Amino acid sequence: MANRRISYTDRDFEGLRQELINYTQQYYPELINNFNDASVFSLFLDLNAAIGDNLNFQLDRSIQETVLQYAQQRSSIYNIARTYGLKIPGYRPSVALADFSITVPAFGDQEDARYLGILRAGSQTVGAGQTFENTYDIDFASQYNNEGFPNRIKIPNFDSNNRLVNYTITKRETVVNGQTKVYKQVINNTDVYPFYELFLPERNVLGITSVIQKDGTTFQSTPSFQEFINSPNKWYEVDA
Repeated sequence: MANRRISYTDRDFEGLRQELINYTQQYYPELINNFNDASVFSLFLDLNAAIGDNLNFQLDRSIQETVLQYAQQRSSIYNIARTYGLKIPGYRPSVALADFSITVPAFGDQEDARYLGILRAGSQTVGAGQTFENTYDIDFASQYNNEGFPNRIKIPNFDSNNRLVNYTITKRETVVNGQTKVYKQVINNTDVYPFYELFLPERNVLGITSVIQKDGTTFQSTPSFQEFINSPNKWYEVDA
């Protein structure tokens, strides 16, 4: 029994079935001698060959999904990309261009720079039942956007006597469909352990823009915008 050998080279149905026949003929010639399709033994041959063929197919598919060139399932490609350190984007919002205009009084022959304010990032614009936010500060004193492209239009306004009254300053900026929300998680002493995970209460999340830590558990108000930007307890995402 210990000297008997089987072949591991055959992997498909026909090859496995023939290998089973060869094995039976070699080691059990006196027990089985009828291999035609009408015999009961043929049924057992087909079942065993089918199981082996199925197992080999599943093994091949599993190995295939670990190789980037041959992976077919979307989840496998994402997992391989994460293994290589690539950042997989999640949901992507719709993006639009919006014109933001302010009226600035004239100061001599130009606009009064004291009234050129800044519309902070995260300001919301509502239209057609959708809420959009600007992703960067909109500085009406600058003729450029955050990427360095000119995007400001200045239109002088005159009264009935053709006297300069004020200026209409318009900035064309990119707005993103979505709302910025603040989520608070109280971490107690029992929660402090390695690789602690927390889950956001919503699934429709575009991304996490900032994370800060505050000592205490009785905060009632939402942290200010400056706290999220300049807090010494701000957390940063790192590759590893």
